[in-house]
Amino acid sequence: MCRSLIRYAAAALAALAFAAPAHAEFVRSAQLFDWLGEAVKRGGSFKDTTIALGYVSGVHDSLPEGLVCLPPHAAGKALLGTVHQWMKAYPERWDAAAAKTVGFALVATYPCGAGRTK
Repeated sequence: MCRSLIRYAAAALAALAFAAPAHAEFVRSAQLFDWLGEAVKRGGSFKDTTIALGYVSGVHDSLPEGLVCLPPHAAGKALLGTVHQWMKAYPERWDAAAAKTVGFALVATYPCGAGRTK
């Protein structure tokens, strides 16, 4: 039993040692804008909506506490519409990296202050 466990652990370590490194794929603002455009359409692409919602939610969750204060019970699809509208209004503020653009949009649209909390 002990030898098979050791062999299993050694095989697992060897597999990890030779595993290919993972590279994060960075999303450009133009690509996110396209996803958001599809997501906010009535009957828009489920795939684009899912990707956009995951992306925007992930950026929101990564922002420092107290920087963005969403309204209570904020709906995901409405949040996508808000980011999309902000991007349409301020194309000059887009960063190449979509994460920064989403951060700008959320901070500008939902700033904390005046008794609002995250």
